[in-house]
Formats: sequence, C-alpha cells, structure tokens
Amino acid sequence: MSVRPLVATCTILGTLGCAAANAGSAGSPPIQTDRTVYAVNDSAGLASLTIRMTYRNSTGKSVYLPTCRGPQPPRLQKQVGDAWVVAFAPNVLACEAAPVTVAAGDSYDYTFRILAGMPGSNFAPRWAVSEIPGTYRVLWEIFQGTTGDPRRPGTTRDPLPVEQEISNSFRLVR
Repeated sequence: MSVRPLVATCTILGTLGCAAANAGSAGSPPIQTDRTVYAVNDSAGLASLTIRMTYRNSTGKSVYLPTCRGPQPPRLQKQVGDAWVVAFAPNVLACEAAPVTVAAGDSYDYTFRILAGMPGSNFAPRWAVSEIPGTYRVLWEIFQGTTGDPRRPGTTRDPLPVEQEISNSFRLVR
C-alpha cells in the first residue's frame, strides 16, 4: 500500500473513531463514577464504601452545589424494576455556606464516603432498601441559581432537571 492510500485510510478511521467517541459522550450522564462495580464492606452491621465521581457541567451556565462544611453529599438510588428509588440518603448538616460554583464546561471531583447501617439495623443513617446488591446511580442535588451577596451567595432552591443530576449506573455487590 502506498503512502497516500494509507494516510487516507488512517484519516477516515481517525474521524470515525472521534465521531463514535463524541456520540457516546453526548448521551452520558453528567456524573461519572470511577468504577462500574463496588464491593460494600459489612462490619458489625455497618456498610461502608467509597465512590469517586466527577461532575461535568454541560448546562451552558454556572451551577451550584450547596455546602455546609463542604459540599452536601449526594444520595444513592437503586433500580427496582423500571423505577429508581432512594436507597441511601445521608444525614445532612443543617447549616448553609456559600455554594461551590461549577462554571459551564468545568468539572468537579468528589469522593462520596458512605458509612451506614445495614438494612433492618438500628443505625442511622441506614440503607432504605431490603438488600444492598443491585444496580445503582448517584443523585446529586445541583442548583441553577444563587441569591444574596455575590461575595457570599446562597443557593436558590431551583434544582436542575433530574437528567442533569445523575450518574452512570453501577453495581453494588457484597
């Protein structure tokens, strides 16, 4: 094969590869976890796991994460049939500080550490599902606006649409 057809073939394959990569990312949820499977550790009735995730703001405008001594943690939803149900909701402190601003096109990395009672235990917080193994996603409350002093704003309670607040799906195993 001569150089010219080889270059043309490489160019076509490269273009197709880029188009395929862009097509896949366009439909991806804005929150991506670092794994597709997580093992939940059970010790004396307490379940623990760590999910590292990245939120990519593709809304075209700045968005805001509410804070209180750091960003307020997300919730976990479990797929039950065709529905997504809240499987774990952490205790959230009642204070409010200036929100974390994620500008349009920027990303925000977060480590979600979960320590909760196993289903049916007396610990709080605890899992709200009868059993942990299954398919999950992260649901993180992200707001569209702020109010008050621009140097120390507060978040408004106008959340993004759910499709802008969720992660890819992943599995939890024991």
